[in-house]
Amino acid sequence: MTPTPNVTTPPPPAAPPTPAVGGGGQPLVFVSCGQVTQAEKELGRKIVALVEGRPGVRAYFAQEVSSLQALSTNIFSNLKEASAVIAVMHHRGTVRGRPGDPERIRASVWIEQEIAIAAFLSHTRGSEIPIAAYHQKGMVREGVREQLILNAFEFETEDQILGDLRSKLATWNLKPLRPDEPRLDVNLGFDTKDTSAERHDYRLKATLTNTSNVRIPKVETSLEFPRPFVPGGISYAAERMDRATESHRIFRGEHKVDLLPGEQGVIYPFDYSVTDNLYWKYYPTWNSIQVKLRTFVNDREAGAATKLFSDLQKF
Repeated sequence: MTPTPNVTTPPPPAAPPTPAVGGGGQPLVFVSCGQVTQAEKELGRKIVALVEGRPGVRAYFAQEVSSLQALSTNIFSNLKEASAVIAVMHHRGTVRGRPGDPERIRASVWIEQEIAIAAFLSHTRGSEIPIAAYHQKGMVREGVREQLILNAFEFETEDQILGDLRSKLATWNLKPLRPDEPRLDVNLGFDTKDTSAERHDYRLKATLTNTSNVRIPKVETSLEFPRPFVPGGISYAAERMDRATESHRIFRGEHKVDLLPGEQGVIYPFDYSVTDNLYWKYYPTWNSIQVKLRTFVNDREAGAATKLFSDLQKF
């Protein structure tokens, strides 16, 4: 490979981390903690660090949401996927019921509701969801939580929470939740077909892991591929020209995989090339060129992955 003469190409800027798609078959711990004060936010981050310090476990720190769509996407979907729940309830003011009743200190309504949803999911799944609940001293239980036996740990300091949580995490034997609808963890890579000094030919490689509880006989795919690296002079029957964008072309495909729960398979959705000229022409923008693959089973999206094109070649 010979670089273009008299051209000084700066190294590409560092790429921002690409959000992970799918849990990779790892159990998820849903962390529900107040975020009114900076101390509460920091406590939430410390809890996440404790959880993710255990091999093969990931955490979701419930964030504040500003729309119904965000609520559904962030809170509900992660609660539905959770293998365990950690809930920390701080004081949120006082309430009084009937005239003459004493004042009571209550917790966050959001956290109360998330505990109730977790209890409902545990009932509908037919299996218990471990819940580590913590409430600040002096608080009363309300709503569904009042009827649940959570054995909540009463705390006065954050260190008490972290100490107790370390002990609980050591006893949890968490397994990833496998839903009763098809779900795939998708990982993109490539195989090299042929190389020369001026051209490298590759096959896009998608490793699919069935993280659901059902058999997946076949998958349909939708591939968004950067225009400059689509081989020229070829007519693609599976191309959706009506869905193309200025930067990407769209290709559809169907693949037999026959994956039982927990099984892994490989598909090759596309062949492509990188030439010496293309490499140096687009080298300064490697970190903005992406490839995205979406998978569908029974007309519903089952999993997706996005990867920088620079990671899908080795010129």
